[in-house]
Amino acid sequence: MIDSNSSLVLGSRRGCNLPDLKVKEVFSSNASAIKANIYKKKYSNVPLTCCTTFKEFTRNDIVRQAILRSSPNKIVVRNGEIEDLKQLRNCEIKFFSNHEQRKFQSRFYKLNKISLLLGEMHYRKTFKKTLRYFYDKLINNSFLGASTGLFSILLALNENENSDIIISGIGLDGGPQFYKSEREVDKDHSPRAGVDKYLIYALRNKFKKRIITLDEKMAKDANIRLWKGKIIT
Repeated sequence: MIDSNSSLVLGSRRGCNLPDLKVKEVFSSNASAIKANIYKKKYSNVPLTCCTTFKEFTRNDIVRQAILRSSPNKIVVRNGEIEDLKQLRNCEIKFFSNHEQRKFQSRFYKLNKISLLLGEMHYRKTFKKTLRYFYDKLINNSFLGASTGLFSILLALNENENSDIIISGIGLDGGPQFYKSEREVDKDHSPRAGVDKYLIYALRNKFKKRIITLDEKMAKDANIRLWKGKIIT
């Protein structure tokens, strides 16, 4: 039974609903902090953790403003430290180095770091481009692994060991975002979605069985439970 001990994870996929249930905590990825604000209009006293990356926060003003305006209780940043965030009051800041974020997410996969590396092999569609991409990331030690959306799910799983994790706005086909951006990387999410698709299948069963999605396609694509409760209208 799904109850208030559950946590909610929000992604930036367009056209997704919000569950009409007061959860224990909300996790948002990048600009989906905007959706978190909509949810908190009804359930105002639920803590919010915003997850992003160094590049997204420093190079994408939409993401930066969405996070700061949401007044989060905690901000998690992958792949670098941001000095401005250290000045925030009443907000816990957690920085993951590239090595730390890979180590953290790897323990959720059946083959640990091997699963993460195999997932990166799905970033490009052709064999030649895959080899070039993999070589570049290997030389620069810059493998990312999970998208920010999937990484937010892993954070929620880690911090709520005995709870269900409800997700909305996270898919595996690189669909469009609910907000507009002029950055080229924001216009096509299919490469990272290819990685996510592999990694969601590589999740250990004890984690995967706790995930519930509001998106029918995501439920089918990832073979996870579908939300059957009320939605916020």
